[in-house]
Amino acid sequence: MGLGNKSDVDDSEALEYLAHDKDTQVIAIYMEGIKDGRKFLEAAQKAAKDKPLLILKSGRTEAGIQASMSHTGSLAVKDETFNAVCKKIGAIRVKDFEELMDLTKAFALQPLAKGNRIGIASMTGAGCVMAADYSAEYGLEVAELSDETVKYIESYLPSWIKVKNPFDSEMLFESVGPEDCLKISIGGILGDKNVDCAVCVLPLTPMFTYDIETPINEIRKKHPDKPLTINVIGSKDVVDLWTKQLENAGVPVYPSIQRCVRALGALSKYPKISSALASDSNSAQS
Repeated sequence: MGLGNKSDVDDSEALEYLAHDKDTQVIAIYMEGIKDGRKFLEAAQKAAKDKPLLILKSGRTEAGIQASMSHTGSLAVKDETFNAVCKKIGAIRVKDFEELMDLTKAFALQPLAKGNRIGIASMTGAGCVMAADYSAEYGLEVAELSDETVKYIESYLPSWIKVKNPFDSEMLFESVGPEDCLKISIGGILGDKNVDCAVCVLPLTPMFTYDIETPINEIRKKHPDKPLTINVIGSKDVVDLWTKQLENAGVPVYPSIQRCVRALGALSKYPKISSALASDSNSAQS
């Protein structure tokens, strides 16, 4: 949601409408300032109770504040104050348009995570390490796979390979082929009782022309309650092909591991925000 110069409709009015719109699953808003603080606070708090509310607010610096005032005439709000407002109303504040679009796509396509334990499967060792680093950065904990999951995946591998999380799936790919590799690695990890969400890193070449939508659809049907994001790396033609297939299956694809993990971090944090808002609302009513 971006309202231009807000000549006749402001952020609060748009939030009130979108909060009640049955077709709106997540609200993403770009704003520069606030004309009526109390009205905005009330509208945003009501909207955030039922739907994820993502806010990109510019005017974080003195130069940005001056530019904002000349653009929309909105009242300047100190960045520290606005951060406190977002925390109070349960909004997720993002840093730029890239993050705004990334999180919007994640909330629109995926279920919320029930916890912060992440499973990682990558066809490269580098992908495993980087995903683990980003997990720590975005508040996710690398899950310890259950014995059942470990035994299941190891049953398709040479005896000398030991499975752990993060899981480097390159040898599995060599052993069973691409489609079964996805079913076993991602399917196995998402099915683990210790895992709340998962990320998959797929480095590809033009030879990868097989159907990926079918195995991913099977995985999603088996594990509809756990979010999954995928990072596809390769030539533009291959990335475009796989991105279309994967997102047709309802799985968001991002061009970097960091953006994949960041999205999962938001899906993990929001249930806590929602629960806190509900608790505050019940306390106020009693």
